[in-house]
Amino acid sequence: MKTGSDATRYQVSRTTWYTGVNYLDSLTPPSSFGSYAQNHRIKWPEFHTWQINDTTLVGFFDEEHNVTGAAPNKIELHPVIYIRVR
Repeated sequence: MKTGSDATRYQVSRTTWYTGVNYLDSLTPPSSFGSYAQNHRIKWPEFHTWQINDTTLVGFFDEEHNVTGAAPNKIELHPVIYIRVR
């Protein structure tokens, strides 16, 4: 789990990439996390803003921590930065 500050948060692109859950689920997770990953983004998907349907979010990979419903590649989508309710 990422803890502390996100030292590379300002490098996340504000250009939105439109996608679906299947695409994000197909991405390859990092081979290891180590201490650097605790407060830095480490793979290209973590530097993009994603939109799925009417929800805009930022994704990152996380270590295994026995969460029900986790994606097989451990990608998580946090935080929701915009949601359109109809």
